[in-house]
Amino acid sequence: MNYYKHLNLPFENQLSQVDMQQAHIKLDRQLIDPAFVAWLDNLDIVIGFSEIFKKQPGEDFPNSLHLDGDDFDNHVKINFVLNPGSSVMRWWRLKPGKEYQTKITIVGTSYLWAYRDDCDLVAESSLLQPALVNAGQLHNVEQVDTVRLCYSFMLLHKKTHNRLLWDEAVEIFKDYIE
Repeated sequence: MNYYKHLNLPFENQLSQVDMQQAHIKLDRQLIDPAFVAWLDNLDIVIGFSEIFKKQPGEDFPNSLHLDGDDFDNHVKINFVLNPGSSVMRWWRLKPGKEYQTKITIVGTSYLWAYRDDCDLVAESSLLQPALVNAGQLHNVEQVDTVRLCYSFMLLHKKTHNRLLWDEAVEIFKDYIE
């Protein structure tokens, strides 16, 4: 299974500056770069949900190993990380016999999470450039040594509005994968 793929985009994405009053916010659609939206549209992809995560040094939450949503489904997001420092995104697999928990985010979305001791590390990347990320598997961010912002865009098929899954994304974005 794959967890991330770095992308070479055919444009310079303009990420809007926002006032982060909390660690996780929804990104208003009018703040998304029109060039990014047009590029996705040409690939028959739309943005289903966009958000920004802010993580600071020393922040480590017991439920930080999570997947975005309530299904292990290998759905894809594109992440743009500003000021990554030495941070790494890691993916985990739940150990046999262990269970995940359910929680609601501060922006009202549900997700599954697990304790770190209940999981095995399976992949990691520093994500120094835009990347496809598998958000339908347990993941977190560690080794944060500076204020890190992650702009994250959930992708949907334009015609069906179904979540874009990993294998489909690799095929659709094959000309842009590094």
